[in-house]
Amino acid sequence: MRSIIITVFCILFFVLPVEAESVVSRGLVDVAGSQRMLTQRMLRDYVLIGMNISYQDPSGDLKQIMARFEKQLESIASVAATEEIRQGCQVVEKLWQPLKNVLTREPEKVAVKGVLSDIEALLGASDALVSLIEKATGGAVAEVVNTAGRQRMLSQQMAALYMLYFWEVGNEDIFVQFKQVVLEYRKANNFLLTNGQTTSLIREKLNRAAAAFRWFSQVADNPKQRLNPQVVQRNSDILLKQMDKITQMYMDVVERMQ
Repeated sequence: MRSIIITVFCILFFVLPVEAESVVSRGLVDVAGSQRMLTQRMLRDYVLIGMNISYQDPSGDLKQIMARFEKQLESIASVAATEEIRQGCQVVEKLWQPLKNVLTREPEKVAVKGVLSDIEALLGASDALVSLIEKATGGAVAEVVNTAGRQRMLSQQMAALYMLYFWEVGNEDIFVQFKQVVLEYRKANNFLLTNGQTTSLIREKLNRAAAAFRWFSQVADNPKQRLNPQVVQRNSDILLKQMDKITQMYMDVVERMQ
């Protein structure tokens, strides 16, 4: 988290907006993009706490993720280059404050659908903010970077939705959503594998990540198969770490091409 905040502060204090499109693209867009992932990580942790699962300390993780989301939102707002971005930050902040209060309370199964709805709204606003920042940089961020970065969010969204399914919260609807996210991840992964900007090293990393994704893919194709929550946690973490590395690698490739 320290490196992310330093990157944003460097943009604020040392770089002029007109001369900094590539730096802003690499730093600010990446930070804003990670906010999408954090919304789903919070939901995953919240559900794990509700199911009384202590593996990997979801309660402690939730506190850290919430603090990171808030700090990063403050950082993004502090370097907002346009009025649109400032307004986008305000929309996220307006959604975040009441949700933050809910997430600090003991999870209740009857209230989880409401939390899911609120987090979906926060995800939508966070995604819109990424688009506004990309627009402000003149589209300097390549499609492969945004796609890879979004896979980080999908890795946590798959886990969160499966946890909800495992907890038997609105099962039929939740499983349909879970399958849709799995298909979305699979489609994006195929796009990356066949993209001309994908180096042999990146392709090797994508294939490694595929081993963790396979757990989600198999259960999406066979609803009768049940995954242990710990297996879901572990593989969503592996997938997140792999896709975060891959996103950074794509940013290096795009920078070299400019």
